[in-house]
Amino acid sequence: MEFSDDGKYLAVCSDQGRVWVYDTADWSETVHTHAGDRIVPLMMWVHCCESVGHMPLS
Repeated sequence: MEFSDDGKYLAVCSDQGRVWVYDTADWSETVHTHAGDRIVPLMMWVHCCESVGHMPLS
């Protein structure tokens, strides 16, 4: 589980390789993806472009 630097999003992962991202303003699910057959042991937010999926970084 990891909050974005600005606290606007929360990323949560499962031991089956699923990742969810929630908007903390209303706790709506903004992204749900699968990391394949891998366990996600560590998550971190990386600001590398204008947007990631449907989430604007600005």
